[in-house]
Amino acid sequence: MVNKMVKRIFILLIMSIIFLIIGYLIATFISNCVDDSIKDVMLLEGIATVLITLACITKGDSLNLNIEGLGVGDKTHATLEAIKQERDLKWNFSNLKNNSTIKLAFNSLSILLGGIFMILFSVFFA
Repeated sequence: MVNKMVKRIFILLIMSIIFLIIGYLIATFISNCVDDSIKDVMLLEGIATVLITLACITKGDSLNLNIEGLGVGDKTHATLEAIKQERDLKWNFSNLKNNSTIKLAFNSLSILLGGIFMILFSVFFA
């Protein structure tokens, strides 16, 4: 179990570094075309990558809430349906993880870390 987790983290870091290198190459190309410093281009590229990745990796789930009864005079059916669905769920960690409101895709975390690494690289090293 620990070995599998270490392997996943290692792959995540390797992919993040690959995204950092790709971002550096793209920033070098853009800075040559625009005549701007690579530090500024890489900072903007990192911020854009982080914002776009955060917007793309969040997946919403309403925890099986039913909104059919909203706006209708008889709201008890919707309330009873919500109570029934709530009782049907088994509240343990795995079910909460599967039915949570925000799920993060593991592969997209490497892109997110790559964007963070781009920002850090542009601030401290470029």
